Amino acid sequence: TCLNLHSEETAAQEFMETKRLMHNEGGRSCYHGYQSFKADEVDADTAHSIGVALARELWGDRFQVVIATHCNTGHYHNHFVINSVSDVDGKKFYNSPADYRRMREVSDRLCREYGLSVIRRPEGKGKNYSEWSAEKNGKPTNRSIIRADIDRAIAASLTTAEFFQTL
Repeated sequence: TCLNLHSEETAAQEFMETKRLMHNEGGRSCYHGYQSFKADEVDADTAHSIGVALARELWGDRFQVVIATHCNTGHYHNHFVINSVSDVDGKKFYNSPADYRRMREVSDRLCREYGLSVIRRPEGKGKNYSEWSAEKNGKPTNRSIIRADIDRAIAASLTTAEFFQTL
């Protein structure tokens, strides 16, 4: 689904045309957001409806947005591509921590309205996709290599001083 665009086929061209018309062509071209749902809790149509409602509320009055619902993993999830330049006033979108909080608040509210579960207290920072994918496929990551080096240094050391020297 597209907001403030003619179609998904022309979205990239329309993003660039907006930037040109608004004389704001430099910097980032777009932003990406996503929204995930618990596996087997929602169907594709409902996930997409929630995603469209989220995009309308957060960006629909000022920005061009493409909403795509992916069904190719164990759970449905929405992707949002937001033009970095407003087609209304030509100002840039800046994705701040407050924007992330607002996105989460609106997403949580919409999920509750649909009777879906909401993560109550997210813990820490999740892994990025490349790290998750590498671990899933048994490939080393920078984090796993560092962990292994630290484990070897601990095994080879009797004191803290030896540990740091070994590292």
